[in-house]
Amino acid sequence: MRVEYSEIRDAFDFVSGGAVAEHEAWLDTETGRISWHSEYGDAIHH
Repeated sequence: MRVEYSEIRDAFDFVSGGAVAEHEAWLDTETGRISWHSEYGDAIHH
């Protein structure tokens, strides 16, 4: 599995941009897919 550093950085910035537990991001270690979720909207998948 290969994940671009910029994708991980973007997910980190997204999570860090909100209050505690307001934004979340997960990395699927089998596919390399990163999923983002905000309590204000639907999940964003990269």
